[in-house]
Amino acid sequence: MGNKQDQLSFIKYLNQPVIIFTKSGSIVACNNAFSNKAGQSEEKMVTASIDTVFKNAHAIYEILPYIDSDNSSRYCDGITLIGSNDALSGDIAYIDENHYCLVIKSDDGSSNNLKELFKNIIDAIPRYIVVINSSGNIEFANKGWIEFINSMLHTTFERDYFIHKSFFDFCIQMQCFDSDFHFTLKQSVQSVIADEKKEITLERSINIINDKRCFRFVLSKYTFNEKNYCVLTLNDITEQKQYQEEIKKQRDTFQKYIDIAPYMF
Repeated sequence: MGNKQDQLSFIKYLNQPVIIFTKSGSIVACNNAFSNKAGQSEEKMVTASIDTVFKNAHAIYEILPYIDSDNSSRYCDGITLIGSNDALSGDIAYIDENHYCLVIKSDDGSSNNLKELFKNIIDAIPRYIVVINSSGNIEFANKGWIEFINSMLHTTFERDYFIHKSFFDFCIQMQCFDSDFHFTLKQSVQSVIADEKKEITLERSINIINDKRCFRFVLSKYTFNEKNYCVLTLNDITEQKQYQEEIKKQRDTFQKYIDIAPYMF
């Protein structure tokens, strides 16, 4: 995900105490609200780990496998900062395969507005990401996906225009998939939501403004409020494919020289 401190710098503007941490417990981003609650500077926090911040960090680690199982979020309570006897509670949410977000509940016990927080987190990821519900409609799309589909359709629609509209109708409008791949993609989305497969990866070339690009489609399940969704991530792997093809050409050429070498002496 690149430099977390740069990409997730927006969390400093949030009123809720927030940290971003890795699977091993290293804290990679922290806002002022959390550092104040912990009694440490933000600079010191991003060199620390949850083990050196919480008395009972094991309570957080124990929840992570459940979050990983469905790429969702879990409520965590009874966690205590070192140097304090006050028990805290909050939500721990999946960001990617190695990063999580902990949002501490406000002191007044009111529910945190995680939707805006997660929208900003997903917007910061340099991928095209869209969340699809069981009806095939768009629940959320990040900034990258909005820009991508607008470029394909030659439109300038805002994010709200796409919400609750059919994802597959937009695929038809883009005219970049044949019917076979359209069917495969639809079946894959349904399989993920039905929990038949945890993750599906597809690869496909797409013509973008007369430029043929290769994309990797990664579909994974996300569960929220006991409902399953499909998170579709598009990653442009054109340069990677070109590099692999060039390496293969060089390897094949080298092999030809090896094959004819005995006849040259």
